Formats: sequence, structure tokens, C-alpha cells
Amino acid sequence: MTQLQNPLVRILALCIPVLLFAPGCEHDEDPVGPGGPGGNEDELVPTLSSIQANIFNRSCAISGCHVGSGAPHGMELSQGKTYSETVNVPSGTNPDLDRIEPGDPEKSVLYLKIIGDASVGAKMPLTGPALSSAEINVIRQWITDGAQNN
Repeated sequence: MTQLQNPLVRILALCIPVLLFAPGCEHDEDPVGPGGPGGNEDELVPTLSSIQANIFNRSCAISGCHVGSGAPHGMELSQGKTYSETVNVPSGTNPDLDRIEPGDPEKSVLYLKIIGDASVGAKMPLTGPALSSAEINVIRQWITDGAQNN
């Protein structure tokens, strides 16, 4: 029997490459996570400063979106403006709800938009890649924890 005909050798030949390149293994390349290359999901925590740096600055507070005087419904998500523009502020499109209702993501328009709840309009971000589950979960946790300004 040749080596490749031996079932154990064939299994090892198939499994070793998978194990070497499985998620969580060390590689020469930088991981890509929130914030772009070199970022990692451990940096993303449920605080406004972390969400601002890793999500809003990258996906929302960009040209043509929620930045400057042209921000839709005046909702600017730029550094230093996000808290005052969102927390306990009535939604411009649904005044029965706040943009962010501390302690209640299900009554927070921003959260409902990022999960794609059609009752509040189009899913956000409107352009570019959708937020990851980890990013959505950290925003939900920040709101649940009271949406504190840190």
C-alpha cells in the first residue's frame, strides 16, 4: 500500500492545511476587524467611544451620510456630536420614538435601522457593507446599558 492509499495519511493530508489556516491561528497577516486592517473585535466594546471609533467613524460619519450640515434629518454621527444628536432625541422620521432610547434598543430608531426593521425605513448603512453581528450586538448592548456618554 502506498502512503496516499493509507486512510490515516489521507486524513492528515486533508486536515493539516485546515488546522493551520483556521480562524484564531496565528498568521503573518494582520487580522481585519472593526476599524479596518489591524483592528480586532476585542477592541469593540459597548461604549460610545469604542462604537464611535470602530463603527460610526467608518460606516456612518462619512461624506454623503451622517456628517456635517447635510446629515439626513440633522442626525450627525461625527466625533463629539453623536451623543447630543441621538440619545433622548426624537426621531425626525418617527417622532414617537427616540433616535436612541437609553435602556431600550427596541424603541431606538438607530438600532431598528441597523437591524433592518422596515417599520423605520431603509436599513443602515445605506451604502457600503452592512454592519456585522458583533457590531450590531455591541450597539445593542451599549443602548441596553443606558447609552452612556464616555
